[in-house]
Amino acid sequence: MLSAQVALTPSIEYKALCYEISKSTPNWQFILDDINAEIANVRANNEFERFIKIKNSSVITLDN
Repeated sequence: MLSAQVALTPSIEYKALCYEISKSTPNWQFILDDINAEIANVRANNEFERFIKIKNSSVITLDN
C-alpha cells in the first residue's frame, strides 16, 4: 500500500462549501457570524490557495 498521496485522474474540482446551522442551536447567530468571518479571513489571506499549493507539492503521480 502506498504511504503517499496519489493524484487522481480526472482532477477533483473545487466546489463551494455549504453548511447549515439550526435556529434551535443556542447562539446560532453568533456561530453563523463566526463561520462567515473565518471564511472571509481565509479568502483575504489566500490561505485556501496556499493550502492547495502545499498539498499539490506532496502529491505523486503514478505513470500507467
